[in-house]
Amino acid sequence: MSLRTRLVLGAAAAVAVAVIAVALFAYDATSNRLHNQIDATLRDRVRSLDEVRGRPIDEPGGVVLPRIPYGGPAAFAQFVVQDGRIFYPRDQAGTLPVSPRARSVAVGGRGEFFEEISVQGHDVRVLTVPWIEGVALQVARPLDEVNNVLHDLRWLFFGAAVVGVLIAGGLGWLAANTALRPVRRLTNATEEIRRTHDLRQRVEPSGGRELVTLATGFNELLGELDESVTAQRRLVADASHELRTPLTSLRTNVELLGREGELEPSDRTRLRHDIDAQIGELTTLIGGVIDLAMWNRCSLMASSPMRSSKRRSTTPRSTS
Repeated sequence: MSLRTRLVLGAAAAVAVAVIAVALFAYDATSNRLHNQIDATLRDRVRSLDEVRGRPIDEPGGVVLPRIPYGGPAAFAQFVVQDGRIFYPRDQAGTLPVSPRARSVAVGGRGEFFEEISVQGHDVRVLTVPWIEGVALQVARPLDEVNNVLHDLRWLFFGAAVVGVLIAGGLGWLAANTALRPVRRLTNATEEIRRTHDLRQRVEPSGGRELVTLATGFNELLGELDESVTAQRRLVADASHELRTPLTSLRTNVELLGREGELEPSDRTRLRHDIDAQIGELTTLIGGVIDLAMWNRCSLMASSPMRSSKRRSTTPRSTS
């Protein structure tokens, strides 16, 4: 995976985490606020019925609870007697299921509480409170509006997260391209040098301090390498020039020595001495070339980046 891809994915992941965290916090806060509003509405409904608290729950004319329109402040209202019987307005569309906790309130074993149940396929928020001795009052309101709002909010946050990740990915891609442009130039220069073997090319230092330092160091390395290659080529040329003469002379003497019957014994003896001397001279010359090569290598390694581009080289010469 390339560095640019990692930068883009890192930026997108960071934004995704941030957006998800904010979305979860906002969703939870909104859900709590909406449920608190529903709870406040149910408490207000219970307080509005205090005027009939002293009346029998099932008068001859019907239950004292007025009919509540579905979707109003409280869509259901009913009395729960401790023996499990339910009293509710005759024109009310259905009843609430009675849980053991609701009967416990009627008996007087616990105080009021909220719960969420399902009635006729709808989620309903129920408040159960003690009413009179042996009776509990339940009022409820559907949560359709709350659920619809939360459903829309979930999709809104999901869309915001997707858009945020896409924007972050695009900005990360642009930022990565801008930040890595000097690195690409350095890479292209390296590939060009590898292809052409031209060590005189240089990379223009640009970008941040780290990239400038990298480009400067790369240029210095190219300069040192160029000088090293130049010195090696010069050494090879000098060695070729210095070795050509003694080798030619040695070859000539060996050829003369190989001619049987054409040389006097004294001449043959003299040729042998000349060959021995030339071999010694050649050995000394080769040793000098090796010493020069080692000196060039050590001087390149020990010299500073600001060294002078002009350096005088010493080459052993034959005295023959």
